[in-house]
Amino acid sequence: FILRRRDKHEGVWFLLDGYVQVTYREHEPALQHLQIGDEFGDGCLIESKSHFNFVCKTNCLCFFIPKEDVFDLITYAPKDLT
Repeated sequence: FILRRRDKHEGVWFLLDGYVQVTYREHEPALQHLQIGDEFGDGCLIESKSHFNFVCKTNCLCFFIPKEDVFDLITYAPKDLT
């Protein structure tokens, strides 16, 4: 597991390599399949606990950004890039 249902969200995950399955309960069918380039955990920005399980189905490489850093990026990001 990368993140279990009801675990406290700590930040946003970006999947750089591998395959992640999303389930509601541990032994239920997958609700979604995440692949390279997908992100998850963004629920931490509005809620404190995960509603889903995120399970590695292959070896995975993820890039993790802590919630506080995501808020900093949002706060200090240029409002208009044009």
